[in-house]
Amino acid sequence: MINPEHGYSRELFCGSKEEGEKSEPQENQALSSSSHTRKNLLRNLGGIAKFVGISAIAAKGVDLGLDVFLDSFAEAEDVYDFENSCYEVWDSVEVNGKKVRPVGVSHLPNTLFANEADIVKKVKLAPFVFLEYFWEKDRKRALPSTSDEELLAERTYDDLTGAFFAGIGRICAAEGKDVIVVNPQSKISYYTELYLLFGLPVSLIATGNKKRERLSRRSFLRKAGAGVAGLVWLPWVFPNASPVHLRWNLIDYRDVRSAKGIDKAIKRYGDKIGPTQEVPLFQGRSHNSGMVKYLQDPRLREAKAFSYLHYRLAEENTIRRYTYNAEVNSWLVKEKVEY
Repeated sequence: MINPEHGYSRELFCGSKEEGEKSEPQENQALSSSSHTRKNLLRNLGGIAKFVGISAIAAKGVDLGLDVFLDSFAEAEDVYDFENSCYEVWDSVEVNGKKVRPVGVSHLPNTLFANEADIVKKVKLAPFVFLEYFWEKDRKRALPSTSDEELLAERTYDDLTGAFFAGIGRICAAEGKDVIVVNPQSKISYYTELYLLFGLPVSLIATGNKKRERLSRRSFLRKAGAGVAGLVWLPWVFPNASPVHLRWNLIDYRDVRSAKGIDKAIKRYGDKIGPTQEVPLFQGRSHNSGMVKYLQDPRLREAKAFSYLHYRLAEENTIRRYTYNAEVNSWLVKEKVEY
């Protein structure tokens, strides 16, 4: 009998059964099949665990390496070097009959100090301000009494980024303007991005089969994983050549969701916006093109949202509005609204 999978005769290796020879009892065949199924299940589970483990270790390794690199950059960066600051004021975008003014920045203190006069002007004329970040540790130093030296007390990259937004918060506190944050990013979504960018490719290489293999379910999933990793890397390798509707990464996801958050915030607080007022939006410059596109095209925004289930499961899905209370000299949560 020819084995269709391997192409050789069973009798050639095992010998043919003589007439009248008893076959293996059905009970034993069933037990053998059940045991084989369990072994395959355990083998597959072990393979999955190995794959996930290698991916997680690689992603965490990259995270630690990035921390070291960015912190060393922060130590070397001259935060008073105004020539290296980036401050791009885009045309205002109409959202529900109101104007939002995107300002793309390199969110470091030198940008704050170099453009503080324009920031103060925009804050004074605004009903409230959109910020990309306003973490708790940054709100604690976003006080009218905080000096520049206190803003720069820590020299890690995260702290310098926080110093930029804390500096704008300091201006908002002095001018009595609320801060609204719609950025959905969380720590888990950040690690998910690292997993897709670095962990997945490393694991695909480490667990790949170098021999020629037929297109089994396992090899198909491996090739599909490689395709996913490629999709995530493409906008990072060719950021300017990638049209907004083809982007698929954490930055794009944040633009999609933040645009929806801004849309809802304008609907909710629009009655506080005067006919000649506009709301400034201070964010990293890499967000400007996507944010403007998604603010202008709600249909594209909603369509893209369906492709980000892996981030939606771990997002911060609320509009957070903060107000400065002079009596307690602190920023307080005024309202949280799901969107």
